[in-house]
Amino acid sequence: PGLELAAQKYGEGLDERCTDALLNATLRSNRAAAHVMLKNWGKAYADAVAALDAEVLAVPAQHKACRRAASAAYKLRKLEETEGMLERWRAVPCADEAQLAEVSKEMEKLALGVREVREAAAAKEREAEVGRRMAQELEAVLVARGLRVGEWDDPSLQQQCVGPHTGARVWYDAELDEVHWPVLLLYPEPAQSDFIQDMCEGEALLPHLAEMFGVDGEGAPD
Repeated sequence: PGLELAAQKYGEGLDERCTDALLNATLRSNRAAAHVMLKNWGKAYADAVAALDAEVLAVPAQHKACRRAASAAYKLRKLEETEGMLERWRAVPCADEAQLAEVSKEMEKLALGVREVREAAAAKEREAEVGRRMAQELEAVLVARGLRVGEWDDPSLQQQCVGPHTGARVWYDAELDEVHWPVLLLYPEPAQSDFIQDMCEGEALLPHLAEMFGVDGEGAPD
C-alpha cells in the first residue's frame, strides 16, 4: 500500500501540470522507482524514459533513471531498449565514484543478462535450423524410397509411443544412408504390445522377437 500510495501521490503532483521541468522530471523518476518496486514494468519504463527525455536531471538522477528504465525494459524482455538505456547510461559522466560503482554493478548485470538472453535465442534458432534441415532431408529420403508417414488414428497412443517425452522419432542417418523408425508390436492377446524406440530400416526384426519371447518360447516367431 505504501508504494502504491507513493506512485499515486507522484501522479497527483504531475496532474498539477507544473511548469517546473525539473520538478516534473523528478516526480516521474521517483514514480518510476515506485513502479519498479511494484513490478509495474511498463509504467516504470515509460516514466523513467520521460524523466530522462526532459534533459534536466542532475547526473546522479540521470544514472538512477537509466537504471530504472533499463531494469524495466529487461523485465519486459525489450532487449534493444535495455541496450539503449545501457548506452545512454554509459554516456552520462559521473565524478562520484561511489554513485558510479553502485549503479555500475546493476547495469553490468543487466548487460550480462541481455547477452545471455541473446545467446540463448541464437542457440535455439540454430537448433531449430538443424531440425528443419533434418526434417527436409528425411522427407526427401522417404519420397525417394516411396514411403509416407501417415497420421495416427489414436492421439493418446501417439503420445504414449512417440510423444516428446519418449525420445522416439523417425530420423535419417545420412552417413549410413539409413532411416530409423520407432516400432510398435501388437499381439493377439488383449492389450499386449511391445515398443522398440529406435530400429534402423536395415535391421532384422527376428532378433528382437527372439529376445522378447525366447527362441523356443510360446509365441516365438517361426
